[in-house]
Amino acid sequence: MKETKIKKVESARLGEHYYDIEHKSGLRVFVCPKSFSTCFAVFGTRFGAVDRRFEDDGGEAFELPAGTAHFLEHKMFENADGTNSDTRFATLGADDNAYTTYSTTRYIFSTVKNEYECVAELVRMVQNPYFTKRTVKKEQGIIISEIAMGNDNPSYCGMENMLRGLYQNSFLRDQICGTESSVLSITDIILYKAHRAYYSPSNMALSVVGNVTPEGIIAVLDRELQGIEDREPAKTLMPNEPDEICLEYIEKRMNVSRPMFFLGFKDTKKRNDPLRKCGMSVLLSMLFSSSGEFYNRLLSENLIAPSFSFGYTASGNYAYIMISGESDVPEKVAELIEKKLKDTLDEGLSPSDFERCRRVFTAGYIRAFDSSEEIADDIIMDAWYANVEPFSLPKMLEELTPDYLTGLLSELCDKKYTLSVIRPI
Repeated sequence: MKETKIKKVESARLGEHYYDIEHKSGLRVFVCPKSFSTCFAVFGTRFGAVDRRFEDDGGEAFELPAGTAHFLEHKMFENADGTNSDTRFATLGADDNAYTTYSTTRYIFSTVKNEYECVAELVRMVQNPYFTKRTVKKEQGIIISEIAMGNDNPSYCGMENMLRGLYQNSFLRDQICGTESSVLSITDIILYKAHRAYYSPSNMALSVVGNVTPEGIIAVLDRELQGIEDREPAKTLMPNEPDEICLEYIEKRMNVSRPMFFLGFKDTKKRNDPLRKCGMSVLLSMLFSSSGEFYNRLLSENLIAPSFSFGYTASGNYAYIMISGESDVPEKVAELIEKKLKDTLDEGLSPSDFERCRRVFTAGYIRAFDSSEEIADDIIMDAWYANVEPFSLPKMLEELTPDYLTGLLSELCDKKYTLSVIRPI
C-alpha cells in the first residue's frame, strides 16, 4: 500500500489555504480548516447518469439500465446491520443528503458537532454497500414515484426535451432517474457491479471544510478504509455522438400558466477545457445578465418574465448552453437571442462589460469562501471533477481576453440550436 502524502496549498491573494492529501488507499482528500460554526463534507465519485456503458477491471463490456447511478445513490444509506445512515447522522446531530447529476454522484453532510464521527459515518456508508432483492424491490416503488413527480415538473421536462433535441445518441437523452421499465430491471447484482466499477477510492474524492485538521481526517480514513480494495476505475464507453443536433424544435403541453422555453446550444469542442468553461460563463453574463440592455429590453416589452436564466454545463463527455424562461412568444425570443449573438459579433464586445462581468465573477468566488458548503462543494469538489486546482479561477479570469470571448461567440453564431417549449394545455 502507498504512503499517505500531504501538501499545503496556499493563496496569498485570497488569504486562504487547504491541504491536498493523497491517502494511501488511493482516495484524494481535501481538508480546509476554517473556524466556522458548521462543518460541511462532500464524498463524491466520477459516476453519473451518463456512465451507463463501461469496461470493467476484467475487460468485460457491460451496460447499466438507465437510472442506475441514481438508484445506487438511494441505496447507499442502508446498512447490513439493519440501521439506516440517515438515523446515524441525525443521532450525531448532522443533516445528510446526496444527489446524482449526469456525470457525478455526491454524498454530503453538515454538522455543528461530532465532525470526525460524521466523516467516519460518511466514508463507512459509501464504501460498504449492502443490497438485497427485498430492499431493491422496495426502493423501485419509491423511485418510480419520484419519476412520476419529475414527469409532472414543467422545468424538468422542458430541460429533458431540450437535451433530447440536442443529442442523437448520448445517454443525456435519458432521465437521470431512468424510466419505470429501466428501474424495474435494476437488481442487487447490477448495483454491486456498478459500485465495484465506479466507487473505488482512486475514482473518488473527499472534501471537508470546518473545524477539523488534516491529521484528524487522515486518522479517520486510516481506520475506515482499512481493508478497502482500490481498483482501477471502470473505463466508460460513450456512444458515438455526432456534432449535429437531433431536433430544432420540440414541444410538450403541461399545466403551466404561461409558455416556458429552453434554448440549447450543443458545444462539441474542448469540453473538458476549464478556461473555455470560464470564458463561456463570462460571455453569457455579458450578453444576458439582468443588468444588461438585452434582458431589460425584453422584460420591458413583456417578452420574458424575470425568471429568465442562462448557464453553461460541461464535463469530459458533453457540454451545452441552456437559456430558459417564460414567454408568450418563445419562438420570437429565440430569434432575438440568435440576433443578439450575431449583432454582438458584428459590433464587437464591450470592453467595459467584459471588465465588469469579470469582476463580478471574481467577487462571487471570493464571497463563496464565507460558506463551508460553497467551499467544499462548489469550489473544491467542482475543481476536482474538472481536474483543476481549486484556487485557479481568479487566474483563469485574468487570462481571459475580449478576443478569446469573441472566438467563443463566433462559434455560437455558427451553431444551430434546439428550442424546447412547454405550452399550457
